[in-house]
Amino acid sequence: EKTLQEIAEIVGGELKGDGSIKIFGLGSIDTASEGILTFADELHAEAAKNSKASAVIMPASFSGELPKNSVVTQDSRATTLIIV
Repeated sequence: EKTLQEIAEIVGGELKGDGSIKIFGLGSIDTASEGILTFADELHAEAAKNSKASAVIMPASFSGELPKNSVVTQDSRATTLIIV
């Protein structure tokens, strides 16, 4: 269990939103629930917004409105591997 702020610091990402939320694991956009962190790219931003995940890792190249509490990194997929 880590806070979103702690995860942002570990991966060197920029926190957007509530850094105090507790993250218990990683999950896919479709099956994520509260306490779960997921990742998305530009093509999946809308799905991430509608996901029940507590937060999402988004790439810095994303120029739209962030879907929810987010950690913005250069490469969202590589960042997910660092967390695992």
